[in-house]
Amino acid sequence: MRLPLRLIPSRTVVTVRSGVNKGCRWIVGSGVHRYWLGTFEQEIQDLVGKLIRPGMTVWDLGANVGFYTLAYSRLVGSQGEVIAFEPLAANFSFALRHVQLNQLQNVTLVQGAVADVQNFLGLTTEGPKARLSADEKQYLIPIFSLDWFQQVTGRKSPALMKIDVEGAEAKVLIGALQMLKERRPDILLSLHGPEAKRQCLQILRDLSYNFFSLEGKRFLNEAEIGEELMAVTRQSL
Repeated sequence: MRLPLRLIPSRTVVTVRSGVNKGCRWIVGSGVHRYWLGTFEQEIQDLVGKLIRPGMTVWDLGANVGFYTLAYSRLVGSQGEVIAFEPLAANFSFALRHVQLNQLQNVTLVQGAVADVQNFLGLTTEGPKARLSADEKQYLIPIFSLDWFQQVTGRKSPALMKIDVEGAEAKVLIGALQMLKERRPDILLSLHGPEAKRQCLQILRDLSYNFFSLEGKRFLNEAEIGEELMAVTRQSL
């Protein structure tokens, strides 16, 4: 099907065929075709479908073009809330359009990067991905901590956070220590590199989090942990 899919105009709006976003409206050119076919990261789709319940508050850090933002919005329902953070303007534009196309009333989009301080920092872009960089001087974005964000906005703490921030995971956790200590949200975490893994596991271990695979198996040996994990303070998923 690769060749026929390539012929679809990038601005075409389609209906998601399967998966947790089935029936949602989606812009073809916003990303890979697996988004709207419904086959993107099926393992994670299955997991969030089990973890997220109506009425929950979910924070989506590194929302990209909004694939999981739409999923969380549907799963938490009208009584729940989703806050999605995305620094890259191109991605944010698509995420905003997807929220508008689907007339989502329970989603707040925040354009900026989550870290451990409040400042402005450069953003280097690599296609749809971006990384914070002190060397970048032309493309500056606001950065802020989650504890600061919650203090100034008064938003409700999340029951679950998804963190996929291209190597800034430890900074996100450090900037959310107060909230993590007080509220203990579940965390769906993507790790980018061995140093990020070491730092994040240490921070979460000190907060009495336990680590699980996406299939629900508890990691007793941290050497088994790959790039994706669930961190929770209870004994099982």
